Amino acid sequence: MAAHQTRDQDPAFERRASAPRTPPIECFPAIPMLQSTARSRWPSLAARLRVSPGARTLISVAAAHCMIDCSANVWPIFKKLAGLDLAAAGMLVTVTTIVSVGLQPLFGFWADHGHRRRLILVGAAIGPLIVLLGPISRAPQFMHHWSGYATMALILLASGLGISIFHPPAASAVGDTSTKRRSTMVGLFVTTGMVGLGSSHLVFSTVYLRTSGHTELLLIPAALVIVLAIRWCRPVDPPPSAVDWRDGVRRFAGLFRVILIPWLIQVLSTASLVALHFMLPELTQARGQSQWWVNGGATLLLIGGNAATVIPAGHLADRRGRRHLLAGCLTLTIGLYYGLVLAPSLATWQFALLVFALGACVGPVNALMVAYAQQRLPENSSTATGIMLGMAWAAAAPATWIVGFLVQTAGLSLPTALAWMGLPTCIGLCLMLLMVIRRDL
Repeated sequence: MAAHQTRDQDPAFERRASAPRTPPIECFPAIPMLQSTARSRWPSLAARLRVSPGARTLISVAAAHCMIDCSANVWPIFKKLAGLDLAAAGMLVTVTTIVSVGLQPLFGFWADHGHRRRLILVGAAIGPLIVLLGPISRAPQFMHHWSGYATMALILLASGLGISIFHPPAASAVGDTSTKRRSTMVGLFVTTGMVGLGSSHLVFSTVYLRTSGHTELLLIPAALVIVLAIRWCRPVDPPPSAVDWRDGVRRFAGLFRVILIPWLIQVLSTASLVALHFMLPELTQARGQSQWWVNGGATLLLIGGNAATVIPAGHLADRRGRRHLLAGCLTLTIGLYYGLVLAPSLATWQFALLVFALGACVGPVNALMVAYAQQRLPENSSTATGIMLGMAWAAAAPATWIVGFLVQTAGLSLPTALAWMGLPTCIGLCLMLLMVIRRDL
C-alpha cells in the first residue's frame, strides 16, 4: 500500500514541501544562465572558495592583462629571431602603434558610458593574435617580401587594437575595486602586465625555437584566460548612455588640458624606455652576455624590477603622497640608464644588477602617473587611463624607428644611439620638478 501512495497522501513529502528553502548561491546575479549553474548541486569554484565579486573581477582582469602583455610584447625578440631589418622593423611597429594604441582614449570614453565588460572581453580576444607572426617566419621569401611586411603590419595592427580596447576599461575596473587604495590597485594591475612583459621574450623565443616557428600554439593558454574572464569579470559599469562623439571631442579636449603636463612626462619617460626595450636584445649581445640573456633573460630582469616595486610604491604613495617618490624614481632612472648604456664593460652580475635596478626605478612612474590622472578625472577614469597609456605610448612609439634609424642608417654605435634616446627622460625630470615645486602632484 505504501508503495502506491500519491504525493498528496505522503506525509514526508508534505513536510519537505512546507520546510523553508535555503536560498541558492548566486555568484553571478545578473546572468540567469549562470544563476541556474550556481543552483546546481555542484557549486561554482568562486562559491566554494568564497571569492567576492570584486576579487573575481580583479583576478580575471589581472590574468587577462598578464596574457595580453605577454603576447603583445614579442616584436623586439621576433625581429631578432627572424633577422628583420632594424629600420624597417622600427618603422613598422611605429606606424601600427600610432594608429592602434593612439585610439585608447576613444575606447576609454566609450567604456565610461557603460561598456567596460564588453570592451575588456573583446580586447582580451584580439590582443594575443600577434603570436601568429611565428608561422610567417617559416616562409623567409614571403616574410622579406613587401606582402610579408604587409601581413605582419596587419597582425600588429589587430593586436594593437586589442591592446587599446582592453587597457582603459581594465585599468579603471581594477582601480574602482578599492577607491581608497587606487594607487595600490593600479599598481597591482600594472604589475600583472609587467609579469607578462617580462616573460614574453623567454616564452616566445622558447616556443619559437623548439617548434620551428609554430607560435600559434600560444593561443591555447590565451583561450583559457579568456574563458576565465567571461565567467568572473563583472566590473562596476557606469549607467549605460548614448555616446555623443561631437560632445565627446569637446569634453576630451577639456580633460586633456587638465592632465597635459603629466601626459608629457609620461611620453618623455616612455620614449627612452621604448627605445631601450626595442634594442635590448642587441645591447645584451653587444655586452657579451650569453644567449639566454639575449633571448629574454635581460627583458625578464628589467620587467621583474618593474613588478617588484610597483605595488610597494603605490602603497607608499597612498600613505605618504607621490610627489617626492616620482621625482626620486625619475632621477635614479636617468643615472641607471646611462650607467647601463655607456659602461665600457660589465660582468654578468653587474649587468644583471643594473638592469634590475633600472626596472625597479622606472616601474612606479607609469603606475603613479595613471593613478594621478584617474584621481584628477574621477568621473572619466577610463578616458584618463587611455590618455596616459594609449596616447602616451603612441606619442613615444617613434622612438623605436629613431633608434633603429640611428643604428642602421646613420651608422651610430648602439651605445651612442641609446645615449641620445635618454635625453627625453631628462626633459621629463625637469617637468616633474616643476610640478613638485608648484605642488600639483
